[in-house]
Amino acid sequence: MLRMRMTVKNDLAHDATPMTKPVSRPSGGFTLIEVLVSFMILTIGFSALYYWFIGSAQMTKRDRIRTEALEILRSEAELRNAYPEFTQDSQWTVLRGNDTFALQSLVRDSISDPIEHRVMERPREVTLKLSGDHFTTSLFFVVGGLEHAAP
Repeated sequence: MLRMRMTVKNDLAHDATPMTKPVSRPSGGFTLIEVLVSFMILTIGFSALYYWFIGSAQMTKRDRIRTEALEILRSEAELRNAYPEFTQDSQWTVLRGNDTFALQSLVRDSISDPIEHRVMERPREVTLKLSGDHFTTSLFFVVGGLEHAAP
């Protein structure tokens, strides 16, 4: 019988090259994912700041317009108190800077009594109504008397 001797060549044992360390990235850098995440966080933060500034600017403008409207109402009330004979129902437009206001004057100086069919005299009541873009405010007063603002 023929005996065969088989030898198995171990390629790894004879031709093995020394193992190299894997290439590592420098410890001071950032990955692309880290940069993108930080960019998204900054974008969200700056967007929130932007809308906060826009909102506060709009509130400031709205408050300025309402302050101007109240100033117009008070000056008209003073004028009508000073010259009650010229106080009558009227409606006109007031321009102040870039703002436009509609001013309406309603005067009530007598009242009808339907039971006794007579007209009773009473103090002259004046209501000034001022309308702007997004608001309406009014001022009620008695000519020669005290005034108070109505919401």
